[in-house]
Amino acid sequence: MNAHQLDANGVILNTIVVDDLNVFPRLVDAANGGKIGDSIINGHVVPAPLIKVVPMVVSPRQIRQAMTKANLRLRVENAVVASDQDTKDWYEFATEFRRDSPVVTMLAAALQVTDEQLDDLWILADSLT
Repeated sequence: MNAHQLDANGVILNTIVVDDLNVFPRLVDAANGGKIGDSIINGHVVPAPLIKVVPMVVSPRQIRQAMTKANLRLRVENAVVASDQDTKDWYEFATEFRRDSPVVTMLAAALQVTDEQLDDLWILADSLT
């Protein structure tokens, strides 16, 4: 039978084939589903939380396409035009756009774009190959 091996907190560490659930400590029948990282709580599978992986760097093309898809591009470009020359040069000539850039933070604050929205924008941009 397939069995999940649990850690002390009920998180599935591994799925193995055994003849009996008493072969190792903290084994449960895998027939109820679940995968590595999920938890078993009171006999029920609780899916592992989804973790966002936010890329730190995207290309100028990727960020521009992502802003277009997110209906942010016109707002961002208007804010850049209204900014100082350093910001204009940064936007026009950057060879990469960093999520942790102070200019990104400043523009986001000016446009009332949240950190979560920025993370989602960078994730979207990274998906545009």
